[in-house]
Amino acid sequence: MFQHYRSEMPYSCSVCGFRSSFHKDAVDHFQEAHDRTDKLQCPRCLKTFSLFSNNQYNANVASSYVMHLQVSCRTSSSIGKA
Repeated sequence: MFQHYRSEMPYSCSVCGFRSSFHKDAVDHFQEAHDRTDKLQCPRCLKTFSLFSNNQYNANVASSYVMHLQVSCRTSSSIGKA
């Protein structure tokens, strides 16, 4: 029986520990397994944000998530430009 090593699966879900060799699989997993939860995930770096803390909605986290996405998109669009 073939067994994968952790180094062969660098992409992981910080919510449940799911691991994959492929970035897309980690993004797809998060969307399917953690849909309709308080968790948000950056599809680029896989960082997760939890909208609730102490059973209360945290608008600061939502704002941080949006700012993170804006920076991530800006960074990815400038890659490869001379």
